[in-house]
Amino acid sequence: GGRGASLAVGNATLGLMIALREAAGDQPAGRYALMPALTFAATAQAALWAGLTPLICDIDPNDWGASAEAEERLLREYGDRIAVLLP
Repeated sequence: GGRGASLAVGNATLGLMIALREAAGDQPAGRYALMPALTFAATAQAALWAGLTPLICDIDPNDWGASAEAEERLLREYGDRIAVLLP
């Protein structure tokens, strides 16, 4: 009972690293974390610490979020090697 309900961490990077590792499952090696180019550097570092390789996606110049077209292209190209997708 209560397992996984919450976890206190020292900072947001540690929290992101733990969340990425949990989302990637037991075998993150050789898999990617798809993320927009316009993100904090610690996002890519958290992916590396979680055993994933950052896969950088172009942004949409209108809203500065990930470009839907670029995400779709990378999803087609890398398929199930993408373990997580960060907004």
